[in-house]
Amino acid sequence: MKLTLKLTAAFLFLQLCTTSSFAQRSRPAFDHANKTYFIGYWELSQAGAQGGQLNKVGPGYLKIFNADGTFTNIQTAKTGAVITHSGQFSVNTRTDYTEVANYRVPQMIGGPLGRQFPLTYEFSADKKFITINYTLESGGSFTEVWKRL
Repeated sequence: MKLTLKLTAAFLFLQLCTTSSFAQRSRPAFDHANKTYFIGYWELSQAGAQGGQLNKVGPGYLKIFNADGTFTNIQTAKTGAVITHSGQFSVNTRTDYTEVANYRVPQMIGGPLGRQFPLTYEFSADKKFITINYTLESGGSFTEVWKRL
């Protein structure tokens, strides 16, 4: 009876150790302190080719960064709203972050789902705007300016 209790306790201890060890490895490797500035609702205000003139964008393009490391892009119209893509994001440095799209509407271009997509960012001094730069697999480079709501 004592041996059974000792073996059960040892087994539970080993299970706890392996479970907590696995849980630690499944977390993102690194999230920069700037991640807190991302959290919230953003509306696209300007966009254009990198290095070119930025054009005003009509209302209805929203980006949501959640504290749990997920993001969602939504396009709204008079007929309703659609999630254009969503997934996880990780802030790597004070200028770089990564998105991994797990969902994308079929008509939207982009690389394969589940692949890391690198972007650069810069916040305005008051943290009310974020400028995001990225390059598509096709080679086109773009800039987007998002306003915090």
